[in-house]
Amino acid sequence: MMLLGKTRKIRVSGIFIALVLILSVLAGTAQCVLAEDWAAPDAGGYDQDVAGTWGGASSDGSGDTPVYGSGYDGQTQESYGYSQADGGVAGSQSGSSYTESGSEYMNDYFGFTRSDLVLYLLENQEEYLGTPYEETEGESQEPGADGHMQCEGFVWNVLHAVAQKNADHVPCWEGADTSPYENGGGWVDWIYSHNIVYDTFSTREEMLASGVLEKGDIIWSFDEGGPMSISDYHHVGFFWGDSSDDDVFWHSSEFAFTETYAGEEGANRISGIEGATENVSEWWVVKLSTDEDFQKNLEEYQQKQEPALKAQSVSADQADAEESSSENISQDSSAVSASGPDGTAAPEEGTEKAGSSGADSSGMSQTGQETGGVSFLGWIGNLWKKIVSGIKSFLGQA
Repeated sequence: MMLLGKTRKIRVSGIFIALVLILSVLAGTAQCVLAEDWAAPDAGGYDQDVAGTWGGASSDGSGDTPVYGSGYDGQTQESYGYSQADGGVAGSQSGSSYTESGSEYMNDYFGFTRSDLVLYLLENQEEYLGTPYEETEGESQEPGADGHMQCEGFVWNVLHAVAQKNADHVPCWEGADTSPYENGGGWVDWIYSHNIVYDTFSTREEMLASGVLEKGDIIWSFDEGGPMSISDYHHVGFFWGDSSDDDVFWHSSEFAFTETYAGEEGANRISGIEGATENVSEWWVVKLSTDEDFQKNLEEYQQKQEPALKAQSVSADQADAEESSSENISQDSSAVSASGPDGTAAPEEGTEKAGSSGADSSGMSQTGQETGGVSFLGWIGNLWKKIVSGIKSFLGQA
């Protein structure tokens, strides 16, 4: 009886365990089905109810027509946190972090290299620098003293000049009708819809410390409304430092927006990195792809400039020499004019003339000794005249 009781208990326990296993399998299947039916929004994406503006893929799938959407659709994002202690990116400081998004580099889409852009700016810097800043919608942005450019107009002008393909898609200023991607929102939409590589930073200091920046990268700053807002206080330009932590920015800016340039006229210039407002909520670095020949091309360009720089230096030295020679000639003329008509130094008031009874035993006056060669020749001439005159007098008496 006791053995039968134990057998029944074992059977009941086995059935209970089997039921538990079956229920567990069913619960797991239900969870998998629910997971397939639900997809979480992309990390970092803007909800349309909140932003209600830019982003999203084109309706026809081409990605060439801007559409309003939720933003970040299809963006590939990775978060990085680097520090020198754990072997992070060279040049990064302890605790710096950023978010990288996208898979296609901007310059590859437009068909140019980092060398193309940087060398173009170097070769045309005299044309761009100093161009007046003017916030004019729809008008052409042209460099030069007679032209005008705002920030987007400057960046558009450069990218449009170096682009080998898709040039009509370079984002531009509002109302320009030169691209389907107009104003700051156009840039954001173009970046999202084409999955362009860019890095996001919370502060300027974090951006400079990250080790991300390379000469020619595009820097965007957005005011407190963020990149999804339309604002006169967003700003864009080119990073122009030689190393990633150099605080150097090439841009067109209405500097009255900032404390650094308050009161100055807006213009295209190279300065420190600044936004158009102190309340920058986000900094973006739109990256250019790796250019293995960049340093070599830059060095070759600089070597080509050396003869021109030397020629400028020689011209400056010649101008200085000519100016110095002119001054010496003027001084000599003054010295000659101070001499008498016969070449002797004009006697000062209260002194005796050279050759008079005041001459010393050698026949040279003190004035002649002081004035040098010109007076000495005059003294010789006067002496010869006296000798000739003495001989004529002697012959006449004879």
